[in-house]
Amino acid sequence: MCKIPISDHNENGFVASVSVLVSYTELYDEYYFYVCCDDYDDPDSGIKITYKVVSLSPLTIETTIPGGGDDATVEQVPDPYNENQWRMEVCADHKVGQIKAGVVSAAYEPAWAKVDPGGGTYIGIGHNNTTHQNRFDDFNMEELRTTTEECTDCWCWCLDEVPFKYMKATIHDATQRAACLNAVEWDMTWNYNSGTSRWEGTAQYPRNAYYGGYVDVEFALYCDAEDDDDEDWPGRNWTLFFTNGVCCSPNAGGCEGGHQPDAETSTCDPFSLVFGPFYLSSTELACSACYAPLDPDPMTDPDNPLNNGFYYITITEVES
Repeated sequence: MCKIPISDHNENGFVASVSVLVSYTELYDEYYFYVCCDDYDDPDSGIKITYKVVSLSPLTIETTIPGGGDDATVEQVPDPYNENQWRMEVCADHKVGQIKAGVVSAAYEPAWAKVDPGGGTYIGIGHNNTTHQNRFDDFNMEELRTTTEECTDCWCWCLDEVPFKYMKATIHDATQRAACLNAVEWDMTWNYNSGTSRWEGTAQYPRNAYYGGYVDVEFALYCDAEDDDDEDWPGRNWTLFFTNGVCCSPNAGGCEGGHQPDAETSTCDPFSLVFGPFYLSSTELACSACYAPLDPDPMTDPDNPLNNGFYYITITEVES
């Protein structure tokens, strides 16, 4: 074991990483981070995160955060640009009560668990195989935040709040042409690929009575974790995109751009971001939601209230 204390004033957690040489790595080896330990002499006073070698060709590491359920175990292929070592890392955050852990990788998402690591100020490194030598290198440990500033980003922030891995989107206040969309719901799940984190989900908009069925409309929700200090505009650093070209909303920022949440009705605690209004028009030929395009025809029936409609989308967090 080797352990290192973090600053006495900082009990909200830390981000840490360490490299393991591939030449010393054997199949089924287990490596450990003991995070947020209360006692300098007792690694078991913290949470033991396990990094298990489940394949050598390709080298594959299975990371498990105890107590986190299915989402707390992932298998990852380490960074392909460094063949000599692989690097395990962890973000343990006592303030938000969540942990991310995994290996430095080009495209794989880490494990994410709603587990409070506790307020301990020590971290330990360990392994289970005493029959061969193990070599660690380049240990790094950083504070997440001080009392006045954020030092390291592990999460997407909404003012001082961090949402969970899972979210739910709901359509509401839909009017006229869009009225059939009221109460449509879909899941928004956190995804990570090639360094870009986002929540993704697909809504099914009811189609017109003639065609039946649904129109799949895909969404992605992004955030810039550093821009979360505007109390007059909660969630300003979050942006909602239509991503598959079927936006059913030809208004400005429709399929081509992003939508920021409404400043008046959005909140960060509880997490509730309101987007819209989105405009549904009878001339939107890419969308047959509620009614067929050009039904009614605005050229022959310009005063029909079903020519247009509006709706809002609110995104909230869920436990799992």
